[in-house]
Amino acid sequence: MFKNILFVCIGNVCRSPMAEGFFQHQLQQCQSPIKTASAGLHALVGEPAVAEAQEVMRQEGVDISAHRAQQVSEQLLIDADLILTMEEGHKNALHKTCPSARGKVFLLGHWSDFEIYDPFRQSSLVFEQTCSLIQQAWDDWRPKLVK
Repeated sequence: MFKNILFVCIGNVCRSPMAEGFFQHQLQQCQSPIKTASAGLHALVGEPAVAEAQEVMRQEGVDISAHRAQQVSEQLLIDADLILTMEEGHKNALHKTCPSARGKVFLLGHWSDFEIYDPFRQSSLVFEQTCSLIQQAWDDWRPKLVK
């Protein structure tokens, strides 16, 4: 059983906070004790999620306004039982950074074989598409996370 899930992208201001917020919201709805966190490989440390990400998530009933970007650290990787990345390249970078994390690092879109590309500085439509992919990933991961 997973206790801590870490979501990873590049800046930790778009995709990973969106995924963290959405998964945490869904897990709470299921009364799951699983905790979530997110971080970036090159995080814009201390920055909030971008306005477009906050707005799209708000439309889904998820508030990510309190999020502040943080850098991936060895401790975060050790503490996580499951690490979900947005792109294959992120997975490879984590394997190099922390070889001991191998085996618990997966693509968020693993079960349907898709990556979630960076919507940073893109239109609201791209953020909506990103949110849809995160929702699809939740549908795929849910049976593995919640009994």
